[in-house]
Amino acid sequence: MDERGPDRVTIYLHTSPLPSDATQCRRDLKNRAKDVEHRLTSPHSKVIVDKLLGLVDDEEFWREQCHSLAIFASETTLRTFRLPAPVPERVTVSDRFEVGALCTASTFPRSAFVLAVSESKSRLVEVSSNGSGRTLDIAGLPVDPIVMQRNDSDDRAPMPRPQGSSGERVEIQKYLRLAQEAIIPTIRHSGQPLILATSKQLAHQYEAINTYERLVPQIIEGNFDVASDADLAAKAEPILDELARETIDKWREEYDLRESQGRGALDVTDIARASIMGAVESLMIDMSANVRGTLNEDDATVHLSEGEQDGDYSLLDELAARVLRGGGKVIPVQGDGLVPRGSQAAAILRYGLT
Repeated sequence: MDERGPDRVTIYLHTSPLPSDATQCRRDLKNRAKDVEHRLTSPHSKVIVDKLLGLVDDEEFWREQCHSLAIFASETTLRTFRLPAPVPERVTVSDRFEVGALCTASTFPRSAFVLAVSESKSRLVEVSSNGSGRTLDIAGLPVDPIVMQRNDSDDRAPMPRPQGSSGERVEIQKYLRLAQEAIIPTIRHSGQPLILATSKQLAHQYEAINTYERLVPQIIEGNFDVASDADLAAKAEPILDELARETIDKWREEYDLRESQGRGALDVTDIARASIMGAVESLMIDMSANVRGTLNEDDATVHLSEGEQDGDYSLLDELAARVLRGGGKVIPVQGDGLVPRGSQAAAILRYGLT
């Protein structure tokens, strides 16, 4: 966000997690590199283009991709980010990088953990942002309750156990608690959602002892003792989509409330002034909107461009960067009518502007 200088190249490119699509993706990047070569005017342009072409030829780099690729290149910089969701393709050359689309990855994570648990087996599957899954080797994940009972330490005198349905419930709760204790060290600091793949009955019992704040209410219902990691990852995808929709809906409800209190802004000029003052608490931007121009920090005036011109940049990206610097939150969306009042951006303010 903070880097400034001539010939900052930003490329957003559609890619694919399928290895068979890598050749086409590399060809697309090569075409973008040629476009950049025609647009660069500095004596260092060859250095930048060579970096992009070197990325095209990097076999190892293309072995694993997601749904989009962000590339930031300058004479001294080459940074790439694999993005878990499609973002609008673009190539820009300006005095700064256009980072707004990166907000999508941080606001709506496409990675998660899935705890597949039944009365006979438990495992933790990590779902990556490219849609793949893998079972993690977690020490201490318990075996089923019956085997647990048989494997109690022999060096203690046998203790009477609760009998009947209440006894079975106690054993299952102990089993689920041990499963949670085993996975918490792995997931505690990840910030990723935890999704249960289990029966409704076991889900209710797990929720009763849960201490992880990002446990998702929706479950993948069924028995997945023999399901593949890829199958669980695919079943987690619609739940992650629903989480994203809930985040958007809650923000829109919050915006309606704050707007009625004089703490909402829809005009790009008003939002720009608020961002310079550090007054934006959260910002929703339409990633498909191409609002270009420049922002004068001295008087908070905005100059809108008609089409892409030398020296301009994406104003929505610039606003997003400023909000993030000020400790605010950015909600990027794509689709008609998602931003309130059909606007290109909307902001919830920390206080009303006069």
